[in-house]
Amino acid sequence: MFAKVGSKNTEGDWTDLLGALVEGEIDVAFECFLKMPYYSSNLGFTQDILKSCKNIYVQPEASNAFRNIYLEPFDERLIMCVVMTGIALSVGLAITHRAASKYQRREKYPPYGIIGSLIWCVGVFCQQGSIWEPTLYADQIIVLISLLFTLLIYNSYSAFITSVLSITLDDIRTVQDLLESNYDIGYEKNSQDEVYLRTTNNSQLNQIYLRGYLANITNITEGLLRATKGNYGFFAAGEDARRALRNISLHRCLYDIQEIPIKYTMHSVAFGVAKHSPYKQLINLSIIRMYETGIHKYITGLLYPRLIQCDARKTYNSARFSDISSAFLLLCLGYIFGVIFLTLECVWKKRRFIYRCCKRTRRRQPKLVFRGYLP
Repeated sequence: MFAKVGSKNTEGDWTDLLGALVEGEIDVAFECFLKMPYYSSNLGFTQDILKSCKNIYVQPEASNAFRNIYLEPFDERLIMCVVMTGIALSVGLAITHRAASKYQRREKYPPYGIIGSLIWCVGVFCQQGSIWEPTLYADQIIVLISLLFTLLIYNSYSAFITSVLSITLDDIRTVQDLLESNYDIGYEKNSQDEVYLRTTNNSQLNQIYLRGYLANITNITEGLLRATKGNYGFFAAGEDARRALRNISLHRCLYDIQEIPIKYTMHSVAFGVAKHSPYKQLINLSIIRMYETGIHKYITGLLYPRLIQCDARKTYNSARFSDISSAFLLLCLGYIFGVIFLTLECVWKKRRFIYRCCKRTRRRQPKLVFRGYLP
């Protein structure tokens, strides 16, 4: 029994289980090894047992970030441009009506003030109807420009909202995404995964090795549990990580961990044997018979189980009440200002009547007579 698989030390000697195989102390090691040139020069391998792939395990991002999707498409400059465009259209409408009423009959072309033009422009931008019908060609051109401008605004707005709400939330999809993020990265110390990262000539894997070198992860279970807390990516072999994940989740969906496969780390897995082991041919024959009888598929399922999927449906970036709170705020403000303007308009129309009532009330008040008393 060996406590560790072993590796090649600085002097070039193999240690632990690998050292015993290289020295010929044992003939067969029933430990799965990757068939890599790193091992092939000193070890022998049996027939392929399965295909192994290194993966990154991360916790998918949840849809709990506050997003103001109602006003998010508009920045300050865009809102200012929309407001200035509306004011320009309103001023143009008022000028054309003022000029037409000055040189034509006022009954046919009544003057249209700035306030009325602004209200009409707001109604067009909000896609609301109006009782006013354009009679001048200039007014019709302004109406067409306003409608085209509104069409562009709403199409762009709806396209932005659709793009925000119809994407999945898996921000980390590749190794490059992980390296470009602020996620911490880790792997199991003194394991085949660390040896693989250290000996593989790949820039991405070398970055994973350097970023996770200071992380003290002693076993796969610890790394997977840390990955479930978020903002952490754990590098491990698929067969080891899946078995460990089933054990810590008690074969149920307790942890919804996302597995990101690294395609170029796909290798064959086999048992390690001594270079001139007499048992190699016998073991290969047994593995071939297992292929023929179908037992190999069952054993492969035990060695490389399926990843537990909590929900086959994708989680989309759905909208919530907090996302459209500004829309309800604007709606309430619109109702409040509408009531205020309605009250002011009624008061303005009844100003003469209110003035007479106030004047009549002051006249009816009894005059107070103060009597003085002499000592």
